[in-house]
Amino acid sequence: MIDLKDRFTELDRMPAPDLDRLIAARARQLAKVPGALGSEDPGARRADTHPVELLATVAILALAVGVAALMQWRLMSPSRQVRPSPSPTPTSLVQAPSAGTVVFSGSACTYKGPQRIWVDHVSVALSNQTARDAHFDFFRLNQGHSYLEFAAHIREEQQRSQAGQSSLGYPDFATFLFTDVIKPQETQSLYLPTDVATYVIACIPWNDSQPAGIFAAGPVTVSP
Repeated sequence: MIDLKDRFTELDRMPAPDLDRLIAARARQLAKVPGALGSEDPGARRADTHPVELLATVAILALAVGVAALMQWRLMSPSRQVRPSPSPTPTSLVQAPSAGTVVFSGSACTYKGPQRIWVDHVSVALSNQTARDAHFDFFRLNQGHSYLEFAAHIREEQQRSQAGQSSLGYPDFATFLFTDVIKPQETQSLYLPTDVATYVIACIPWNDSQPAGIFAAGPVTVSP
């Protein structure tokens, strides 16, 4: 049985071949074989080889010049700064402008703010400064009618309520839109409609689930 360890020891002791001499000897052998290294005529071989070598050299030089020019341009050109895109503003943080405040004190309903606005989405603050719930009824005046007519109708309604007489009901020259109930000593915001019109408000205090009076406030005119 061959001892592998002894075999490796013998291989290590063998001298390494001289590669240069081996390549030179192999070249001399091939030179003696016709056509082994190309054309038999050395002059013809050189004539065929030189144009190819020249074209290769020109191509390499052109590539080197192009790379050098590109690197020089990159170094000399100013760096471009990419601006970050602006972050979108969350819609929940966009607050509509306030047109004013409707304040109900128990004995009067007053609108404090501009009577004419030009903004589409406008909020109105509703403030109930009484000890009971208050209803804020919103109306849109019909064309050709004014806040003075609405205020006169509400005053007559208040007088009839205090005298225990039957109610007049909503005025027929105004369109009822909606009502908002505000708790005692609270203030809330309400968005006005965006229609071009004049809006008026009636403040109605409630006592034991029954209306206990009515007061007028306004006007708020939305213009185009």
